Amino acid sequence: MEMVAESMNDDFSRHLNAAIGCLVRETVKEVVAEMEEQRMAAKREKPTQEEHSQQQEYMTRKEVMTLLKRCDSTMTKWAKRGYLVPCCVGGKYLYRKSDVLKLVGK
Repeated sequence: MEMVAESMNDDFSRHLNAAIGCLVRETVKEVVAEMEEQRMAAKREKPTQEEHSQQQEYMTRKEVMTLLKRCDSTMTKWAKRGYLVPCCVGGKYLYRKSDVLKLVGK
C-alpha cells in the first residue's frame, strides 16, 4: 500500500513540476516580449543626437558647477536624488540648460 501511495506522490510531483515549468516558460516569454516591446517603443521615441542638439542647449558639469556655485559632490548627490540629472548626449553626460536655469530662477 505504501508503494502505491509513494508512486502516486511521485506521479503528482512530476506533473506538478511539469506544470510549474510550463507556467514559468510562458511567463518568461510574456515578460521578454513585453520588454522587447518597451525597448522598441523607447527606440522609436529616442531622438537622434542631431535632433537632440538642435532642440536643446546643454552645459557641462563644470559650467553648471560654476554657475550654481556648487562643488562636485553636490552635483553627484543631486543626480542621485533626481534633483538635477545629466543626460547622455553623444557619449558625454551633459545638463540641459533649461533644467539648470529653472534652478537659478531665470
